[in-house]
Amino acid sequence: MNVDREVVAGIFGYWQKTMNSPRSLLDDKRAKVISDALGMGYTAHQLCQAIRGCSRTPHNMGQNDRGRRYNGIGLIFRDAEHIDGFIDADAHPPVPHLTEYEQRLKKDREFVSQLMGREERNAMQAEPNVIDVDMTEVVHEPRDTGPLD
Repeated sequence: MNVDREVVAGIFGYWQKTMNSPRSLLDDKRAKVISDALGMGYTAHQLCQAIRGCSRTPHNMGQNDRGRRYNGIGLIFRDAEHIDGFIDADAHPPVPHLTEYEQRLKKDREFVSQLMGREERNAMQAEPNVIDVDMTEVVHEPRDTGPLD
């Protein structure tokens, strides 16, 4: 199948912009990968959806145990399974995987939030007409009382 070089260049340009890789070059290998994907029957729009889907996948964008990005055009367009998977990720972005520390931090924040909510509810139920004011936050500015005689 004879593929328009401008279409290939346009898809590659979209990949460069989406993946923040402006210095990457469109060499013969990358052009062939894009041409082959178009030759499988995918439209330029679908291939751009796959690129965007990869960019929305935390693992592929470096949130993994190696801290490495797996977002090369060769990977995205490796085969129909990869292309379809990334198109699906564009429509339904995966939830980022939280590290063990981030999971603990999230649970701690939820616990404190629930605890604070309980304390506030209990305080309002105990004495609904009392307003609790923290006086440590009140700043008293000196007043200009005019000239002293």
